[in-house]
Formats: sequence, structure tokens, C-alpha cells
Amino acid sequence: MLLLVHVAIVLHVLHWQSAGETLGPLEPSEGITFSQNSVISPGFVFFVVAILATFFFGRFFCGWACHLLALQDACLWLLKKVGLKPKPRQMKSRILLVVPMIACVYMFLYPIGYRLWTGRGFEKPTTEFIVEDFWATFPPWPVAVATLLVAGFAIVYFLGAKGFCTNVCPYGAAFGVADRVSPARIRVTDACEGCGHCTQVCTSNVVVHSEVRDYGMVVDQECMKCLDCVSVCPKDALYFGFGRPALFSKPHRSKKPKRASEWWKINRWKSYGWGEEIAVGALFALAFFTFRGLYNTIPFLFALSIAAILAYLALQTLRLFYKPAVQLQRIDLKRAGGLTTAGRTYALSMVVLVAFWAQSAYVHYHRAQAEAGFLELNEVVTGWFRAPRELSEEEQTLVTNTLEHTRVARGLTPLSLFPGEEWELCLTSGWLHLLQGDEERFQLELERAADVLPDDYVACDGLANFHAAAGRAEEADRWFERATRAEPERPEVWANWSNHLLATGRTDEALAVLEEAASTPGVELQAGMMLAGLELGRGSLPEAARAYEAVLEHEPGTLEARLSLAGILRDLEDYGRSVEQYERALADGAEGYDLRLATTLSCSLAQDLGRAEHHAGIARDLAPERPEAWFALHQIALQSGREEDAMRFLAEAQQRAPQAPTDSPSTP
Repeated sequence: MLLLVHVAIVLHVLHWQSAGETLGPLEPSEGITFSQNSVISPGFVFFVVAILATFFFGRFFCGWACHLLALQDACLWLLKKVGLKPKPRQMKSRILLVVPMIACVYMFLYPIGYRLWTGRGFEKPTTEFIVEDFWATFPPWPVAVATLLVAGFAIVYFLGAKGFCTNVCPYGAAFGVADRVSPARIRVTDACEGCGHCTQVCTSNVVVHSEVRDYGMVVDQECMKCLDCVSVCPKDALYFGFGRPALFSKPHRSKKPKRASEWWKINRWKSYGWGEEIAVGALFALAFFTFRGLYNTIPFLFALSIAAILAYLALQTLRLFYKPAVQLQRIDLKRAGGLTTAGRTYALSMVVLVAFWAQSAYVHYHRAQAEAGFLELNEVVTGWFRAPRELSEEEQTLVTNTLEHTRVARGLTPLSLFPGEEWELCLTSGWLHLLQGDEERFQLELERAADVLPDDYVACDGLANFHAAAGRAEEADRWFERATRAEPERPEVWANWSNHLLATGRTDEALAVLEEAASTPGVELQAGMMLAGLELGRGSLPEAARAYEAVLEHEPGTLEARLSLAGILRDLEDYGRSVEQYERALADGAEGYDLRLATTLSCSLAQDLGRAEHHAGIARDLAPERPEAWFALHQIALQSGREEDAMRFLAEAQQRAPQAPTDSPSTP
């Protein structure tokens, strides 16, 4: 079954590559899109359905459908094939048992709390089921492969068969909570003799024979319902069945009383004293914050896996100083108070590893300081070419300090291995030099950034604006064009280029750029609006109308385009179509006093007095204290020959605006 899961993943990726689009990833981590932005994705739906199913059937998803569990099982099998037999429960840290729950809260609940705390609240949920860039939310292929190797071979060897599930997995934490109230569990009959075969085959660190003896079922939330224990029971005493949930179960009265809290491994795992537990927790936190996001490369789950392994290895290293005997898996590192040959090799390896760890922490610190400083200067940077100014003394100091942090991070970073990091450091360094007045260094750094990541527009756009501000129009055009080729789906790159052309008096070229943008997938709407606005500004009403019609063809719900088109059609004396556009806007949910008056005017010009009176009446009801709708009703009544109504409406209008002339127009 787990093999079929990987086959399904491969087929999913192949479908995306062949079709150009596909269903979004069915990955629980995609659920974060809802927590952060109220986006309902296939991954979010999948995760919710899996949790709901766990409430009824127990934690079966992990045992039967998780690709990472399949990876760990495969890695365990391969390790055994080459003669490496990891101990099933190598690390029993009580502190690390809470890491999955903390990670789960951080991923899925913290963003919701943050939105509420900052007053952002919840936007109206949107859906995003079909995606064109299937891999957008995943790390690059080399990082993904490294993640699988660490979360597979390394974590299985050092932390046990399901080391990732026990010490890292945030999704398992959510499933574990739901499993508590599930009526579906591994249960036992009276045929059980307590032989322990079930515990021996369990790779989830569940003491099966003790739990079924004390509770009549497995209560540990780590049980993944893989049924390995059921299959090996020599008496067929174990079975998967329904009954009382673990949350409401108590030990058999005939057995030695046990506290309900002993269901949790945090109260059963006591391999480490609390001093060592605190050391493990501190080492884990240090490793996690060192490697998470390092070189803009290492993602969240990868960092958790690295941190768990490093915490274990570092603790074993510390034990070399005060324990008479220390093992790493089945290898003796220290025996009878002395280091073995393997122990000396291990100690030397740890010196190298700790040195790399320290260097990574140092780089990360300076990179974080550089990022924070540059972020603080963001307002100065974004407005530099529009309105360059003298920096304050405080800003100059910040630029100097941030540039120093950038130099240190850059000097210690293996740039060629991490192009994303090199690109960002080049950008940061370039802008900081520009703020110091070094234009030549700015140009060199941003050109380097553009060469490192040719498919990113930021450096190209920065260079284009730099040359435009210096009056080098041809150079600016070259970089603007390169920016649009790098990321044509970004409307701002087209807007910047067209604005530059307009600023240099090349209106026809600006129109050509916007026409090209309006036919580019992903920016049709924004580019069409800009094109229509430019045509409208130069008085080309028919061309502006065509541009707005193209926008509405692409996105019929664009209210601004529809109302602008309706006004242009009225100016072109195409009153019937103007009325159609106004009433379409009203049918789509738009409403307002001015909109009703505008619709009234178009209806009057189209000689449809009945519809004009209808809209004017609604406008009057929306704002009875304003005179314009009353004047409109007055003129409609005059045109209809209803002089008595016309005089009454006029009196109402003059009462609200006594200074207005008697023959005021029907609408403003």
C-alpha cells in the first residue's frame, strides 16, 4: 500500500509535467495556506479529511498512506540489507516528544492567532485547486533529495525506525490528538499469553503486550494501525476493532493501578535524567535556529530533522566526558572509562561537525542582522529613484553596520553552492553601496545578481530604474525588457517599463509595451487596465473602450472596468450599451447613489424614461437628503408630461438645495 502511495505521487508529478497544470499537492503542509491566507487548497482539504477520519478509525493514515513513513521503512530495510541494524528505540528524550506538537501549533495555529492579534482577521476563503507551478511550495530538487535522505536514512539510523514520526512530524501530532477519541484500536482477547512478539515487531515504539494487558487495547497514540502486531501474534489474540476510546479507558482493576497520564511517553520514557533532557532541548533549539532557513535553502521540516539528529549526537559527545561507557547504536565509543578506536574517530568527526555548526550559526547571525537592517531601510530604498534624499546620521550608521554584516555573511558563505543566497547578498550589498553614494559598485553588484539568477526580475528592474534616473534611456530599456522576459507574469515590471517610456515622451512605445502585456498570461487584467487608462488619458475613447472590453472578457467581475466602459460608451453616444454595462454592474452586486444616478442619465439619454425613473427612485431612497435624484425625477416627469409630479419633485429638490436653479440638470 505504501509503495502505491509513491507510485501515485510519481504519476501526479508526471501529469503536471505533461499537462502544464494539475491538482495541487495532496500534502498536509499545504494546509498552511488556509492558516495564513484563507486559501482552501487540495492539501488543506486532504489534511482535514484525514484528521476527521482519524477521529473514527484511529491513526491509520500514517501507517497506510504516509510517504515519509514509507521512506523510513524502506531506509530501515536497506540499512539492514547492508549489515546496519539500528536499535528500534535509540533515543528516548521526553523533551523532544513535545516537538511535533509545538511544530504543529506553529505551522497551523500560530498564523491564525497572529492574524487575530494584529487585527487582520479572516478574509473571505478562496479556493486554489488547480496549479500551474506544482513545485512552487516545495524546496528545489537537490534540497528535497537531501531532506529525504536526512529524514530517511540518517534519522532512522540515529533515532530509530520511526525517528521522524516520534521526534519531528507535526502532522502526526494532529493525528495523535484525534486518535485519543477514536473508538477504533488494536484490542485483545483472553487468548493473549503476554509473549511480547507484538512489541518486538512494533516499529512505533509501542509496548503492545503491556498495554493490552493493562487496558485491553493499545492506548498509545503512536500506534499507526499498521497491524504488524496482529499479524505476528501466535495465538491470534490481537485484532482491530471498535469499542471504548483510549481517552476514557482505565487500567483493569485486577492489575496494578496505573495513572492515566502514563499513556503519554513523556511519563514513561526515562532514559535521560532531567539534566540531560535540558541539554537535549537546548541543543535541539540551537541546531534548529542555526539551520532553519540557512542560505535561504533549508526548510522547516528539514531543519527539525537536522536538529533532532544533532541533539542526539551532541548529547552522546557530552556523555563521553562523564559516562564510563557510551554507545552509538551498537558501536562502543567508550568502554570501562576509556575511548575506543571508534570513539576517537567519532570525537574527531564531532569536532569537525561542531565547527561547521558554529560557522553556520555565525553566518546565520550576520545574515539575520543584515536582513533586519536592510528591512529597516526598505522605505528609503523603494523611494530612492523617485525622491533621493540625504540620509540622516542614524540611517548612515545603519547602512554602515548592515553593510558590515553583509560582508561577513558573504565572506563565510559558499556562494557557488547557494545561488539564491548569493543573489540576495549581491542585491543587499549593491543597494547599501548606492545609499553610500557608490553608484559603480551598485551597478556591478546588481549585474552580478542578474547573472546569478537570470530568471528573477528584481535586479533587472533595479538596474533599469537606475539607468532611467541617470537619463540613460537605452540602457534602461534594455534592462526593463530583460525584467519582463525574466518574469512576464509580474504586472509591476510592465508598469515600470511603460511609465519610463511615458516619462521620456514615447507614448506609442508605451502603448506597444502594454498591448504586449495585455496578451501575456497572468497579467492580462492589470495590463489591460493600464492600457485602457493610457488610451483614456490621451483621449482615444474607442481604443479605451476596446481595452476595457478585453479586460471584462478575461475577468467579467472587474467592476472598475465595467463602470469605466459604461461611462465611455455614454460619451460615445452608445447609450443602449452604456445602460447594459451599468445594469450589469448592478446585477453583479454593485450599489450606490452615484451609480444609480449614472444609470439614470444613460437611461434618459437612451429615451428609456421608465427605467430612468426606476433608478432615480432608488437613488432618492438611498440618500433622500440629497437633491440630485429629486432633480432627475423632476426632469423625467417633465419629459413624460406629468407636470404636477414634476413640480412636486422640483420643490423637494429646492428644499434640499434652495440655491440651485430651477432648470438644474437631472444628474451631476
